[in-house]
This record gives sequence, C-alpha cells and structure tokens, in this order.
Amino acid sequence: MAMMGPMQKAIMEVKATIPKKILELAFLSNDNPRILVKRNLESVIRERVIEARVKVDCDLMGGIQVAIPLGQITPEVVDLWNVIYHIPKTFTQGRSIVSALSFSYGPGGSMGFSPAIYTAMNNMGSAGQHSPLTDALQGVYNSNAPIPIVSTAKVQLIGENVIHISDINPIARSGYLRCMLENDEEMTNLKPASYECFSQLVIFATKAWIYNNLRIALDMGEIAMGQQLSIIKEIIDGYSDAEELYKTHLKEKWMKVSKMNDTQSWQRQLKLMSSGLR
Repeated sequence: MAMMGPMQKAIMEVKATIPKKILELAFLSNDNPRILVKRNLESVIRERVIEARVKVDCDLMGGIQVAIPLGQITPEVVDLWNVIYHIPKTFTQGRSIVSALSFSYGPGGSMGFSPAIYTAMNNMGSAGQHSPLTDALQGVYNSNAPIPIVSTAKVQLIGENVIHISDINPIARSGYLRCMLENDEEMTNLKPASYECFSQLVIFATKAWIYNNLRIALDMGEIAMGQQLSIIKEIIDGYSDAEELYKTHLKEKWMKVSKMNDTQSWQRQLKLMSSGLR
C-alpha cells in the first residue's frame, strides 16, 4: 500500500474535522445554491484552499534551500557592479525561486561536485526522476557547502528565476547563488513528521474560506435548501477566528516546521550557530 502524501493527508483531516454537510454546502454549490452538482469534493478543496492559498503561503515561507553554481550561466552585465542572471529551471529542479539569499564568490564549496554533475542532478529532479540516491547527492551538495567568507547579500529576485546581484566591488563571473525554491507541486518534499502541522494549516484555511463565503449568505437567507439552518449557522459562527488562527499557525508553527523539514536549511543554520559559538 502506497504511503499517503501530505495533500491527501490534509484533505482527509479536513473531512474528519468539518461536517460533511457543511463542506458540501460550501464547496459543491454552484451559482444556484439550491442545486448541488456532482463534483469531486477533494479536488475542489484542493483547488480553492490548498493551491489558491496554503501552498502559496508555504512557498513564500520558503520550501527548499539550495546553492546554485552560476559558472555555466552567462549573466546580463549592467556594469562592473551589477549583473542579472536568468536562471534556467534545469538548475532549479524545475521549480521557481521564491527568494534569493546571497551570492558567494568562488567555486561555492562544491566538495568535488562539478557544475556538470550538479546540472545532471537537477535535470533528474526536473524530470521527476527522484530517488533516495539523487536526493542524498543533492543533500550532500547543499548541506556541506562551507560558510562563505566572501559573499554579498545584495541579491534580489526581480522576475521568474531572474536575479539581480549588486556589490560595491566588481562582481566576479563565478560563484554560487544560495536561494529558496518553492515546494514541489504535491508538497512531497515534506517529511511525514511535518504532515500534522501542514494538515492543521489546511484545516484553518478551509474553515476561514467557509466562514468568509457562507456567513453573510446565511444571514441573508440565501441558503435555504429546505433545511433548518440554526445548527449550520452555529457551527460556521464557530469558525469566526479561523483566519486569525491560520495566520498565527503559519507564522509561529509552520515557519519553524518548514525550516526543520528542509534538511539543508536546518543543517546550515546549525552550522552558523555553532561557528558563532566558536
């Protein structure tokens, strides 16, 4: 039996937490609220809640930290102190960069990995050819790069995988970019231990969506369906704080869990902390 992924786990928890009648009322009603159309409840929740909001927020918080060698990419030179890199997705495992952290001069501490090997690993990731071996190689590459001595934090994401680098010194044509990539489409980069926190985020987001989209309609009597609405209204009123709970959970819990979930980011943070203690 295949292991359940984080998306499926989150939707399962939503269905276990929120009454089915309310989910159907919120997500399976068309423009005429008296008519229920036969749509897949799971796919609608995924589209309107997870993909439209939760995954976007999770990506903005940071998915996977990587170090990308830029030696094989020809930059657009503005002047001696400013360059622009258009980074192909073959260098980012087919994903978008969500934030740029720093640019470091030199080979980037590749531990013997050539740019060609790095590109090959990313090409496999872009093609969906993930395996324990390729994931381990990627982890070794990213987590063991030494703390850079010469680097600049003057990097800015100015477009889709387009990075502007500026410095007070002339910028070298070799180095590596440390950046955050978005989570993959199915959030499969999450470790099973992170599923519970992610599921809770989806539950709060779902309740907030239901409250914002049904509460006024219930008061105006637009949703009748021949039912007694008092119980439904009472339950949905209980979701009034879901938006605040979602934002709190995102900032106070998910941010920590996502950093610990990303092995490379977490190991690098520990390395920085230990070097500071020394």
